[in-house]
Amino acid sequence: MSVISSVSTRAWANSQGSEARFQGYGYTFPAGATTSFDQVLSSTVRLQGGYYWVKNPALGDKVSLKVVDVDDILGGGAGVVVSDYVTDMPVAPWDHQQELESPTAGLIPAGLYLRITYTSTGADAVDLGVTYRWFVEGA
Repeated sequence: MSVISSVSTRAWANSQGSEARFQGYGYTFPAGATTSFDQVLSSTVRLQGGYYWVKNPALGDKVSLKVVDVDDILGGGAGVVVSDYVTDMPVAPWDHQQELESPTAGLIPAGLYLRITYTSTGADAVDLGVTYRWFVEGA
């Protein structure tokens, strides 16, 4: 996993004065498997959406995005799924980009993890990039 972009702009500040940011990550998912990657949040954010791009998908591939309390910082147990933003969304079987946006921005405390899970049904590894749009609290 590697960070592929980080862009900040004040043009998208919300009513609480938080600054909108875009944070991107790139992943390679193995062929014919279901694989997850976790990314810890170092700041409290309000996640509103983002987009992803995919290369080498196959018919039947799916993607999911969850917020997970891997380290039990909320006290409900390690590994508890706090929120399911996207569950088993079918991926079109061609190279493409897709935007995902929520009408509200959900608060996610620092220390929780964004988990992206990809189910590959094809014979080739799948490259996927995701760019989250969030407001950083206190920025």
